[in-house]
Amino acid sequence: MIEVKITSKNRVIIENILIAVQSKSNVRTLNYDDLEHAAGLAEELLDKIISKQKRQNVRAIVKPFYEPMSCNYRGVPTHTESTIRRGSDGWYISDVSRKVADRSGSQKVSIVVDSLREKVDNIFSYVTRELIASS
Repeated sequence: MIEVKITSKNRVIIENILIAVQSKSNVRTLNYDDLEHAAGLAEELLDKIISKQKRQNVRAIVKPFYEPMSCNYRGVPTHTESTIRRGSDGWYISDVSRKVADRSGSQKVSIVVDSLREKVDNIFSYVTRELIASS
């Protein structure tokens, strides 16, 4: 899938991508407004932990929020899950798929820890190089 920037200009394109993935689903789905809101939440989370210059290529997982399911629920519950990536000028939708839902409920946005770990490693190696160069 090609990445599409999450902007109102691309709303129709993103909604068509979501419709294609969710064509037969009517519960635990996502829409454009959910993705736009999730991008804002992800940005707020990043505000607390990483500087604006280091946010590029950080990824977040977006799921619809749903309550825990009863153990009497029959079948395999699924939800739509999207991966969004922070570019230099905003958030991009990079993947959408239906996945098995967690019976204990979900959270709306979670930052992919591996993408942050890469950033921390890069910052650490940069600082180490600078310290060695200044010695």
